[in-house]
Amino acid sequence: MRIIRLVIFNEPFWGEGLIYTQNILPLIQLSRSFNYQIEIISFTSVIKFITNAKDRHLSKVKLKKMGVHVKEMPVLFYPTKYMHLHWYIIPFY
Repeated sequence: MRIIRLVIFNEPFWGEGLIYTQNILPLIQLSRSFNYQIEIISFTSVIKFITNAKDRHLSKVKLKKMGVHVKEMPVLFYPTKYMHLHWYIIPFY
């Protein structure tokens, strides 16, 4: 069985948003047709990780019933509107 991994950076996969409707649902249909296993790896900011805990849990249960495995990793993201990026700092981001 082949595995399709979807990596999401600081975007909500829970709920019925764009990530869910345009990425996850087509992958679920593909997995049913070709016997693939889907794994979602989500890098979520700590603030969203804490404030949306209930929504994330409900979505993970729903996706698990569809055969999708979700791995979440809370990350300290720096807000982009305050980012002071220089050429020598790029490798650290």
